[in-house]
Amino acid sequence: MSHYHWHRGDWQSFLAEAVGVVHTACGWYQNLRQFSLARFLPPRGGRRPRKRYSSAPLLSCPLITPELQDIYLADLLLHILSGSPYDDILANRPNGPSSGEASWSEELSSLAHWFSLSVVSQRIEEHRNMAARIREAERIMQDAQTLYRLLENQGVSFDPQTGPDHITEWRVAIREFRSILGT
Repeated sequence: MSHYHWHRGDWQSFLAEAVGVVHTACGWYQNLRQFSLARFLPPRGGRRPRKRYSSAPLLSCPLITPELQDIYLADLLLHILSGSPYDDILANRPNGPSSGEASWSEELSSLAHWFSLSVVSQRIEEHRNMAARIREAERIMQDAQTLYRLLENQGVSFDPQTGPDHITEWRVAIREFRSILGT
């Protein structure tokens, strides 16, 4: 598989679970998910990373501004929410998620991310055998791609790091895995 951007590495865990992996791990904060020696060097300035929301239905972390805000303006926000206890901070704002962005701390973002990963993981865990888990993983990816198409048809555009390309790569990986197993 090709490399993935910081927000995609954690999402891949459901694929590993589908083929029998029992435990996976992820980073503490969205800005700490990859090891880098640069973290031990004196800071050189720069800005904080843009805030993101972890969407289980999209298997990705769209930017709060502009992507989540555009989804809200297309009246499709409820379709991409993960159902976490933290969603209200972004979802129940009179002017949309961007008006709640200041309250979306790294801690809340991490908790919401873990919740979203758990939602996807639980869908896989509901199935007893590997074949059923793989079929569920394929359904999860198909649902995400369908949702991306719906959003794009409503004029929502995504940054290449946030868009649906990673799902196509994952589906290819699952097909290759199936062919190796002969299923």
